[in-house]
Amino acid sequence: MASSMPGRVTGIGLITGSTGYAITQLPIDYAQLTGWTAMAAGVGMVGGGVVTWHTSRRATTSHINRWSRRSRRNHGVQSLTGHLKTSSSFAMRGRATALRPSLARMSRWQRIRVPVTEYAAMLGKSGGRTLYASHEDVVLRVAGARSGKTTALACRIVDHPGPAVVTSTRVDLLTWTGPMRAKRGPLHVFNPAGIGDVASTLKWSPLAGCKAIETAMRRADDMIPAASSDEREGWNDQARRILAPLLFAAARGGLTMARVLAWVSATGDQATKAGRQVESILDDAPEAAAMRETVRQFFGMSGENERTRSSIVTTLMPALQWLSNPTAAAIGDAEVTGDTLNVGELLDTQGTVYLLGGTNRVTSALTGALVAEIAFRATQRAESMPGGRLDPALLLALDEAALVAPGPLDRWTSDMGGRGIVLDIAVQSLAWLHRVWGETGARIILGNAAAVLLGAGCKDPADIAHWEALSGLRDEVSETRDADGKVTSTSSRKVPVLSRDQIAALPKFHAVVYGLGPISIIRTPNIWRRRDARRAMARAGRQVTATKFAEKLAEEVSK
Repeated sequence: MASSMPGRVTGIGLITGSTGYAITQLPIDYAQLTGWTAMAAGVGMVGGGVVTWHTSRRATTSHINRWSRRSRRNHGVQSLTGHLKTSSSFAMRGRATALRPSLARMSRWQRIRVPVTEYAAMLGKSGGRTLYASHEDVVLRVAGARSGKTTALACRIVDHPGPAVVTSTRVDLLTWTGPMRAKRGPLHVFNPAGIGDVASTLKWSPLAGCKAIETAMRRADDMIPAASSDEREGWNDQARRILAPLLFAAARGGLTMARVLAWVSATGDQATKAGRQVESILDDAPEAAAMRETVRQFFGMSGENERTRSSIVTTLMPALQWLSNPTAAAIGDAEVTGDTLNVGELLDTQGTVYLLGGTNRVTSALTGALVAEIAFRATQRAESMPGGRLDPALLLALDEAALVAPGPLDRWTSDMGGRGIVLDIAVQSLAWLHRVWGETGARIILGNAAAVLLGAGCKDPADIAHWEALSGLRDEVSETRDADGKVTSTSSRKVPVLSRDQIAALPKFHAVVYGLGPISIIRTPNIWRRRDARRAMARAGRQVTATKFAEKLAEEVSK
């Protein structure tokens, strides 16, 4: 401060003011006038210097210099001060009333007693610090198989205070979190892929609600997500234009998804017959004039246009291939009954929906559409609630999102956090993001994620280079010594905060946190280290064993 202009002006002001005070004590003429004038001038210079210094601290140059000094002081990693401001429990409590508007009705002392996990999720621990992400932050987890990614996600699911939608390609999350989630609300299982021995407890058809044109168009968009290239996206647009009127016609006609598949697969005279059937249903819907023209063009394609029709059908088939799986067709092409999912009830009862999909992505269109439907209904509910957000928040825990829930995550990550819909996305590598959502979509998802957790198992050189560059640079000091070991000179150079070999060697159950200021390395939570989770799983296991024994005993008695 002394070397800067504001510092020098402040120093002169202090000297002038002190001199003026001393003059007022002298027994000479005009001492009071001269002294008080000098004191006023000194105060003015001190005040001007302080204001100038405070203003200069907000300038761009000052910000950059301050950040650089802080980075050098902390070797490019998150400082304690930065942690307290961004990811600590203290920072989360400061946003409690915004994250959960219902807490605003409590007094400050009552809010202090509310656990932080009611509006924030623990990411992990770094030394003595515990890092949190609020219930409006998008979290992206990128880690290889068997690296601790799923066990950490399980802890978040268990702690979440509101409703949750959980996707996975295995039954692990259901086994680990189901017993404790059952204490909060009802559990629902949607298992079209028939993973494990888990039976589905609910049914849902993509035709639900499609008697409305807007819903049919939205459902077609959900079942045929955006392509990873512009050329493929053009064909996807054509396929959506065809699928939407077919869904609308099937819903209005009281038909099934199997009939939609038959319409799409029809050729020759059967295609002509299918077109007439669809048009006859649409004739009763005056609002579907544009859809009738689309259907007429599609089923009327012949000659050279047959190749175009064939390309559209090829693009459509992945959205309907789940119908070839008897298990998926039994729960995904069902009539609306009491066991059909009610999204409003799910939100009101703090329930949990587990969606299990196969690694072959056969059922991804069905499960992805169901996740999208829940998200859409939750968004509608949020618009009518205080603060425009769900309270408590809805958690979308999308494990293996690229395989089970390939929805428009690039759009969802943009605004769902502010509506009380929390996204926690887990993928095995950046390659999966690029494959499913394309280069642009992957970049949007990465950019929208408030916290990106890089776990163990990253082996791709391009991915490692990306994470190394994202970690930033730090100053590394090297020393030159003489033959006696004395330091003769020192020099510094810029090196990555995390080198490539360090990223590749990251141990299991650890993660590098990007996005919450400078990077931090945390130890992620593990569901198997939680005594409450182990007890709940053991209790559930004993209940299952007792039930099976009772069923077997009843069977023997009946004989």
